[in-house]
Amino acid sequence: MRFTISPCTSQGDTVFLIYDEAGEVRYRVTRSKKPAGSVLLLTDSQGTAAAKIKQRVFPPIIRYGISPAEGKNLSVTLRISGNGIPQQLVLGGVTWHFRGDLVARNFDVIDVDSSVLLSHQKCWKDRMDCFAVEIRQPAFEVPLLCVCLCVDLTTEGDINAVVAIN
Repeated sequence: MRFTISPCTSQGDTVFLIYDEAGEVRYRVTRSKKPAGSVLLLTDSQGTAAAKIKQRVFPPIIRYGISPAEGKNLSVTLRISGNGIPQQLVLGGVTWHFRGDLVARNFDVIDVDSSVLLSHQKCWKDRMDCFAVEIRQPAFEVPLLCVCLCVDLTTEGDINAVVAIN
């Protein structure tokens, strides 16, 4: 399954819209800021909560707790350098591992058997930066999208290569 994650700056608390291959909004991501971090809510096109992501910031660590509506909880821990550049990502509560470049947002999530569960890369669509995501295990669609959101929410930086998608 292919998705496009598009940052959203003009719709109130909405921070991302996630589009399916047909160009329809599949998920909406809203954020409410709290003193020690944020809470993100991933809702489907019907407005039903698909997952909650709790962000906690403890410099130089940013930790995300992901609670899908269905399935088990997992965590994403990002270590950030002194100049704000992400250095390391660790996934907890799952057998998955991160492989790739956090700054360029070009990465894969792989399982313990080295099979690729998700591929993520920066792209250009409708005159704006966005993120192309391919999920190869539909059963893990929501938690894998949540991992992407944690990286995309945290990471800042330029990309070396832009990939066009149709």
